[in-house]
Amino acid sequence: MNSGDFIPGLFLGKNSLPEEHLSGSEEHNETEVDEQLNNHILAIHLEQELTEHLILRALVRYGARLYNQPFSYRDTQFFTIGPHLEWIITPDIELLVGYHFERGYTDKDQTAQYQDDIGYINHFASAELKLRLLPELFMNIIFDYEHNDYTSPYENDIHHDSYENVYQGEIEFLYEMTEAIALKAGWQHGNRKFSYETRNVHNNNGWIGVEYHF
Repeated sequence: MNSGDFIPGLFLGKNSLPEEHLSGSEEHNETEVDEQLNNHILAIHLEQELTEHLILRALVRYGARLYNQPFSYRDTQFFTIGPHLEWIITPDIELLVGYHFERGYTDKDQTAQYQDDIGYINHFASAELKLRLLPELFMNIIFDYEHNDYTSPYENDIHHDSYENVYQGEIEFLYEMTEAIALKAGWQHGNRKFSYETRNVHNNNGWIGVEYHF
């Protein structure tokens, strides 16, 4: 199965202007502007039933992250590949595990003048356990681990010889009211740490919602 995604205007936050875009007065007062990007992704999903209870899936993906001015020198092309395995242990218990490898490339002709390169090698692993607690009530438990090695060749770049670790856990309950309508509520906790920072960044998200299938 092939799929394509376009995600425009993704807001990344405020970021300092590259030095080339600063005027004389701005050099003494740090200027921050909105940093945004457009995501273009083309993906191929392959699936093979190994046994009655085991399904192997493969993901191949290519994409581009295109940044707004004055950050367009960060434009990144990337490819992703990886396997995912679904194991139907019983009619009420399913286990999904997966891994993917991703490589992000920048244009060295663009990044050299700024000494700022966000190229990377990414390893991502995940596990998800799906449980049917009652005929209409389900619980999903998910754990993700992500490791990024940054590939900047510039010694003065903060990304040079740096890496990032991300841990994320999630639990969600889903109650099927009808075949088309379900209520759901969940909680997610994330922990992110860059090698060049002294503190971990913790993130918590909770949600309550309604899922409707047409």
